[in-house]
Amino acid sequence: MSLTACSHQPARQEPVPPPTIPYTRVWSADPGIDLFSRGAELIRATFESGQLYAQVGHPSFPGYENALNVPKADAQLGDWWNSGTIPPKAVTDYAHIVDFTADDHAVEAVVCDYAISPDTAVEYPDQLNSATRIRLENTGTDPGRASIANTNPEHYDPRAQMPPTWNVFGPWKITRTGTLSLAWQPIPEGCLAWWKQAFPGFAPVGDGDGSRTGLYPPAKYIPPHHPVLPQFPEWIGPSTAS
Repeated sequence: MSLTACSHQPARQEPVPPPTIPYTRVWSADPGIDLFSRGAELIRATFESGQLYAQVGHPSFPGYENALNVPKADAQLGDWWNSGTIPPKAVTDYAHIVDFTADDHAVEAVVCDYAISPDTAVEYPDQLNSATRIRLENTGTDPGRASIANTNPEHYDPRAQMPPTWNVFGPWKITRTGTLSLAWQPIPEGCLAWWKQAFPGFAPVGDGDGSRTGLYPPAKYIPPHHPVLPQFPEWIGPSTAS
């Protein structure tokens, strides 16, 4: 009698699609802030679309230019009207929401971030000294509903879009995107605490807590590197705001 060996084929795994844009953003927020709420979604959309627009020179998120419905000279909007042509690099940008307030009429928060590159030749983050204050105001009567929540930070959702193809902003207008940096305006304690948790060896320059100087690395600091992580939250939507 002969025996035939049987082998079980491993379960087929779907390939992970590369992001349309060669970088991702991984969001978090201070305790008590719902990352998937409509208000936090508007902060995330403003930060992501504004940075991408400043790099590639076109409105990456539908509705972004309309949401910036103010004179280009408005100082409250800083450099976010200045479109560029430099493609974004492959990095994972970690962004964190602090000082968040929201109701049906206005949303405001501060976003602090840092980027990790897969390229070992890249030497950032080598300083943590700026954050962005964002404010939006609702010109309609309905604030809209948040998009479909992305609850798994470790995997790509096949429904996700980057950038989203729908207007995330709806009737909301971006009325402020100002940089908090160095001596101009103090950096919130929430940002400093979040940075210190990620980079415990970083410290402020001179006296103080770093709110006006930021945090800087110790001697012989070696920046971390890792592959680009999945976007979180992904844009799964669409939003029903518009």
